[in-house]
Amino acid sequence: MERYGDLFDDDDTRKWLWWGESARLGNPSSFLMYFGLQVQKLNYGAGKFAAAVFAIGRAVKGHIHAESKEIFGEEKHVSSVDLAQQAIEFFDKQWQMYQKAVDTWSIVAIRLHVVRDIRLLIARIVWDSRVEAKY
Repeated sequence: MERYGDLFDDDDTRKWLWWGESARLGNPSSFLMYFGLQVQKLNYGAGKFAAAVFAIGRAVKGHIHAESKEIFGEEKHVSSVDLAQQAIEFFDKQWQMYQKAVDTWSIVAIRLHVVRDIRLLIARIVWDSRVEAKY
């Protein structure tokens, strides 16, 4: 999984999905070595890394222990833990916005009497765009 993730660019969500899965299964080396740089790039305004940070937050969520400074069971420096928490916060905020976007679209479509099948199709398109982290 780690080697497959190596095939993708740093801003490609597939890299972080594969590396996140590899980390979850016990091989966090590449993930832990490079994730902080992507979060920092987003912090400095490089918006093209938003989707990557979304995937990082998704992968690291539930695998961080702030008190013992561990990520995927490995002890890390406080700054790495802070960056992981930032990625999780970004993921959570994006997730909430996606849910609101789908709910808003559904309400508008119902009020405009859009056919149910089309409402579901458009809601699915909005929901599937969440991995692009554009909200």
